[in-house]
Amino acid sequence: MKVRVPGSNKSIAKAKYEIANEFGLDLENSKQLNEQGMNRSKTNSRVNSKVKSRRQKQEKNCK
Repeated sequence: MKVRVPGSNKSIAKAKYEIANEFGLDLENSKQLNEQGMNRSKTNSRVNSKVKSRRQKQEKNCK
């Protein structure tokens, strides 16, 4: 999301935390969980691409 008004990021962040608090949510934990999920996703992507390239090499060698 692009913000074009200087200093508005702080106000938006404050509003997010206030709204989350009203719903009984903890944004810090949510943020950490999202980051962990993204890191796992990146790791899985790297591993999957390595496995895929190995399989392709094996298939070429079998032909």
